[in-house]
Amino acid sequence: MTKPEAAQVDVMFAVNHGDKHDRVEVVAVTRELAEQYIAGQWSDEYYSIEPVKVIRALPEPRPLYTMTGRVFYNPTKPDKRQVDDWNEFPGLGNGEGIPLGEVVSDMHEYSPWGWDVSATGWDRVQTEMAFDERLAEAYAARTTRLAAFHRFPPGTVVRAADGKTMIRAHDADHDARCWHYCGRIIYDIDVAPDTLTIIAEGGE
Repeated sequence: MTKPEAAQVDVMFAVNHGDKHDRVEVVAVTRELAEQYIAGQWSDEYYSIEPVKVIRALPEPRPLYTMTGRVFYNPTKPDKRQVDDWNEFPGLGNGEGIPLGEVVSDMHEYSPWGWDVSATGWDRVQTEMAFDERLAEAYAARTTRLAAFHRFPPGTVVRAADGKTMIRAHDADHDARCWHYCGRIIYDIDVAPDTLTIIAEGGE
């Protein structure tokens, strides 16, 4: 029998039973059938429904590559980069939703202190290329924001559009620039630099 390129699975619905709903009593081909089955029991509080995958065929396992990285807002902090590879059945587990020959990548701001970058694919070269593209986006985002706040060295006092008076400072806990306002810390991600008016110059 020729093995498929990707896992062939059906989604069915397990009816769990017991005080902790930890025992599969039956598996129904539709949720409606599972609900009907529970409705016919003497007490439905001991039952729950959970989607499950039923495997019809599996391909040969192959390496699935995942690259992750982090670009810190503070450019003096070294960026993180990691590569994981493991054998995976395409269409199940980590490879689910990633068609063969394709790469899924992402870049997003994980917090006020930097950006997370990731790429997952079946071909290492393609995965690295996609990762590098997202990494370039993160670097560009950092460069843009650093440039936007460059005119506010530590000690600068500004007035925001909403009337807040803030002082440029440094968050030692996270090694990142921030603002102090009435005992609170406000980060650049939450500030529009073009709305700030300098009322006292600071200095490095």
